[in-house]
Amino acid sequence: MTALHGSAIFAKQNGAKLADMIIVDTDILIDAGRNVFEAIHCLNQIEQEFSIAVSSVTQM
Repeated sequence: MTALHGSAIFAKQNGAKLADMIIVDTDILIDAGRNVFEAIHCLNQIEQEFSIAVSSVTQM
């Protein structure tokens, strides 16, 4: 299964379209886990309009 296919299945199961999803950088998620206000605020703002997604493929 490709990442896009997996994302499409997730979106369909949760009543969203792929266009309604936004990929969030893991640095933001890590900062939110560390209670960094800016990261938490960012995620709260994004969550009001989009479904949050994380890429399963990352190149460094």
